[in-house]
Amino acid sequence: KRYVLGYDPGGDGNHGIALLEVAAQEQRWIPVQLDAEVRPTVADVIHFVNERVGQHGVIVASGIDTLTAWSTKTSGWRPADERLRTSKDYTPVIHSVKSPNGLRGAMSINGAILLHWLKGRDDHGGLITESHPKVIFFALTRLNGAPSLHPWATRDRRGVLRASKQQADDYLRDWLGMASLMGVHEDGADDRFDGCIGCV
Repeated sequence: KRYVLGYDPGGDGNHGIALLEVAAQEQRWIPVQLDAEVRPTVADVIHFVNERVGQHGVIVASGIDTLTAWSTKTSGWRPADERLRTSKDYTPVIHSVKSPNGLRGAMSINGAILLHWLKGRDDHGGLITESHPKVIFFALTRLNGAPSLHPWATRDRRGVLRASKQQADDYLRDWLGMASLMGVHEDGADDRFDGCIGCV
């Protein structure tokens, strides 16, 4: 079996992990089943992945909300961060792009722990990308022609409204190409949803 992994290191017992089983079809990965949970620690996340993927499964891609690249520049600003902060297209979400040196430990440390663990796997976690759920959500809804903020965004910005949780589920289902999503919001927290965004 093949999987796409999404991870949101929320900390405080709220680590969102999603595994999207996929099947190859005409040189594309087609979604089969999504399994998403919230786990208390990164150790529990690793256990969850080991349990589901096992020895014979392969992770073909991973989207992790962490710093996959570091910078020695002032405040740790990276070129991608600077481009997002200066782009007029992303003005409504620039508050989500923070100085890497000022980020909370859960995102940076636990994300790095999972990256290190993935490197030790035979599949190395597949193609790894840095997800940024609030920015990705805005960017994808903008591409759809109806820019919306992430449903858990702290406040509305520059006339752009937050999506409802139902709208967010509809978007996620569309982006993943799935007919239904079960239990993505059952605990009301954003960590599970952001793990799913990592799969996108």
